[in-house]
Amino acid sequence: MALHNQRLHCQLHWDGQRVTGVSLRSRRLLEVSRLFTGRTPEEVLILLPRLYTLCGQAHAAAARLALFDSPPTSEARRRVQIENLREHLLYLFVHWPEAGAQPPATGELAPALGLASRQLAVPQATDTWHELLTWIESHVFSMPAGDFLAIDDAGLRTWAQRGNTLPARLLRNTHTLHIVPEPTVQPLRRDDLEAVARALAAADAAHFIARPALHDGCRHTGPAAAESPAGPDTPLPPLGRHLAAHLRTLARLCRNLSSPEAVDDGPFRTAGLACAETSRGLLVHRAKVTDGRVSDYRILAPTEWNFHPRGLAARWLARIETDDRTTLYRLASHIVRTIDPCVAFDIGIDEPDQLPEAAHA
Repeated sequence: MALHNQRLHCQLHWDGQRVTGVSLRSRRLLEVSRLFTGRTPEEVLILLPRLYTLCGQAHAAAARLALFDSPPTSEARRRVQIENLREHLLYLFVHWPEAGAQPPATGELAPALGLASRQLAVPQATDTWHELLTWIESHVFSMPAGDFLAIDDAGLRTWAQRGNTLPARLLRNTHTLHIVPEPTVQPLRRDDLEAVARALAAADAAHFIARPALHDGCRHTGPAAAESPAGPDTPLPPLGRHLAAHLRTLARLCRNLSSPEAVDDGPFRTAGLACAETSRGLLVHRAKVTDGRVSDYRILAPTEWNFHPRGLAARWLARIETDDRTTLYRLASHIVRTIDPCVAFDIGIDEPDQLPEAAHA
């Protein structure tokens, strides 16, 4: 019963010089949570993993918190962190190279994915964790994760210029991509969740889930949302800022998983919502149980914020200026992959109209 054939379609309207409009159409089954109505909370927890294979640990932790209001165990919190760590590695070694028409580094990444799977199976296995941490510090950072976290943006640019790991080379290459500046879209903050809770409790909650926006505009969520806004003198280019945010988040996960005393961004409850940070942003569950049965259930995923028709992706894509179709496709692919939807995507381009015959005279 997994959700097959879910896809995000990005249609670019192009006049031969610049993008004149962007249409985002989602084939995601957003109201899948209606399948939970009438079931017991225990039945929902059994059904959920069959529906959400991506970020399944985050979904499971958020669902348990929404249904039972019971804080996740240390083991559950650790599983969410390991899952996020794995997704960041996939982003760096598979998804980002694919956006640049490069072969994904699946062979290089395979040992780390195997160790992450073993760690998910036995979250407290210290030997497995030390192996995985050693791999990450060698193949990603070329230094201890804690040392990497101490590097500022200027130092990160130097790290990229001198580094030989694939992520360092990818960050270095972002300086050669002529991407237009990122538009200003407010990040989704915890202070916004009161308004989100009201919207998810309203009669038109399904519309909000499909196109979430607050009274003062759209939001974006994800690793870069937690970073300081890019200034005019930042040493990192627009795509590099997002790539660096994934690297720093990965380093923080390494620190947290290595130290039980470290503060993590584990699942939390606020304003009647159960929330969990994923590699793509904030995941929200809202459950209402009446007489032992689920009477209402809502799930709001990061992709709906980031790929809102007037959100970060749409506004950024609309800024592209180029007279070359291949370049347009490449730049658009980089922007979409940078923001990272949780489903497959495709990009279509409307060709410019043919000039009237008289124009050739």
